[in-house]
Amino acid sequence: MAHNIMPTMVMSALFDRMNRNAILHMAYSTEAISAEDAMKYGLVSRVVSDGEMMGAAEGICERIARYPKAAAMGLKEYLRHAPSVHEHAAIDYARSLHAMVNTSSEMNSNRK
Repeated sequence: MAHNIMPTMVMSALFDRMNRNAILHMAYSTEAISAEDAMKYGLVSRVVSDGEMMGAAEGICERIARYPKAAAMGLKEYLRHAPSVHEHAAIDYARSLHAMVNTSSEMNSNRK
């Protein structure tokens, strides 16, 4: 709004993550928000100090890199689609992904 551009594209990326009033406040006020508000709004998962940021980011990246790629990709795929479908469809989708990922050659080779 501060640049004479209606922020609907950004808003569309946030509407399933944030409270409607928080989105409207951000859009109308154009104020920067604090890390604590970003966490409260559900935009970030964790707040760390500037000095801890690189270590925290590297730590989570290293942890994710240790997981089997098929499992990490399956989780990402599930969370991208499941929230937009009916609960029963989400459960069926979870079962299908579970079967597909857990029978993959990558997952089987990690069990040996």
